[in-house]
Amino acid sequence: MTCKNCGKYNEDKAKYCVECGTRLDGYSSESQEEKPKKENGDFSLKELDSWPQWILLLISFFVPMLGIIYYAIDRDRVPVRAKKCLTMSIVSLAIVIGIAISVHIVAFVLTVLI
Repeated sequence: MTCKNCGKYNEDKAKYCVECGTRLDGYSSESQEEKPKKENGDFSLKELDSWPQWILLLISFFVPMLGIIYYAIDRDRVPVRAKKCLTMSIVSLAIVIGIAISVHIVAFVLTVLI
């Protein structure tokens, strides 16, 4: 089965694309699983499937803890998307730590020189 979103070939039994995490057409949510009725204000992680992937990646970059939590919760259901969110979170944390270390080094050098 080929993903209509990214064109990647997936196994016939796959529910989600291994490349982009999009739900494949062979599985319709109504026929495979009954949707529970939700109270007003309830939120399900399955609703994130309709969000564009770039929004989740931006959230993971600017709020790294949310990306790590999303990975921990959804890594089995949508592994590719969850792994990308985890990667963006790690990159964001590395940038923040790198900036903090650089500022401390500069401050130390300036105090030694002055």
